Amino acid sequence: MFAIALLLYVLRNLAGKGAWGERLPPVAFWGLNAGLAGMRLLGRPRPRVLPDPVFIVLGAVPIAWLAIRVFLGLGGRAAVKRGRPEALRQ
Repeated sequence: MFAIALLLYVLRNLAGKGAWGERLPPVAFWGLNAGLAGMRLLGRPRPRVLPDPVFIVLGAVPIAWLAIRVFLGLGGRAAVKRGRPEALRQ
């Protein structure tokens, strides 16, 4: 969980205002936590039919989508807003 928190912190600092989005981080946070709690409560021997899809669909997919949006939105106006117009010349 610390690695995911660090990833979100770095993505937030890299993202422009439009690339970040305000709905995806809370969905990812609660999805990961709900999936992990379900895995813990249901235990290993029983099939984890419900917690695994919750973890993947509501946790991992929003984080991956957020990372893709941030990395695709690193150029253009986001570079100028951060005070790095030289990034546009490269």
